[in-house]
Amino acid sequence: MTLEAVQLLVKTTIRHGQEIENIEQNVEATLYDKGRFLYVQYVEKLSEHLAPVKTTLKIAANEMKIIRNGQVKMNQRFIENETTTGSYLSPYGHFQMITDTTHYKREWIKQKAAGRIQLTYTLRFNGNEVGVYTLEIEIGRNKNEYY
Repeated sequence: MTLEAVQLLVKTTIRHGQEIENIEQNVEATLYDKGRFLYVQYVEKLSEHLAPVKTTLKIAANEMKIIRNGQVKMNQRFIENETTTGSYLSPYGHFQMITDTTHYKREWIKQKAAGRIQLTYTLRFNGNEVGVYTLEIEIGRNKNEYY
């Protein structure tokens, strides 16, 4: 198992009807290379009203999972052209998540500990569509050395 400090850039675009929201996070993270899976762990500030949350990305060639632990507990899985179920628990309640992933692509250069994940999915909470999400995640050894 290889352990390495990396920078993580996460760009999220959320489309709901005519509304578009863009969110960008640039954080320090820890990368664990366990062969079939890459694990990226970092602390995420989801809201000014909530304490920071420990987030883990479990990344494989054909799928990814986001796991959050803290005041928010979440488990969300992405597999291209598949519908997956997950859960979201926060101080505001417990929600079932349905994720319809229409695009997933992972590019990884092991020697550089750098790569990119791109995915698009439709998200529903308790049966109600929340929006169409586009996520681009870039991983690199420093801010100037993303994939």
